Amino acid sequence: MGRNENRKAGRPIEKENRVKVGLSIDGETNDLLNELASNSGKTKSRVFEEAIKALKKQEDITKKRIELFEELGDDALLNFEELMKNRKAIQNEEEVKDVG
Repeated sequence: MGRNENRKAGRPIEKENRVKVGLSIDGETNDLLNELASNSGKTKSRVFEEAIKALKKQEDITKKRIELFEELGDDALLNFEELMKNRKAIQNEEEVKDVG
């Protein structure tokens, strides 16, 4: 009885820490997926994973902004405008440091 006796021939059905899902996408989306995979050198699965994570991150940011607006009302908009001004000022400082 050899070591490989319980192993099956062919590709494994499941990979460790991976879940196989079935889905269908339209032709245009598939073309975009193929292009992204080709340009990035990533697998289609990796492109999907990164896109889902990016979408989740954006949803979390949006949820926090909504919660802040619900908590502060119109003052939340003022805070956002100040944040953008400060962010632009910091960006300008960094550009000046890079040139100098």
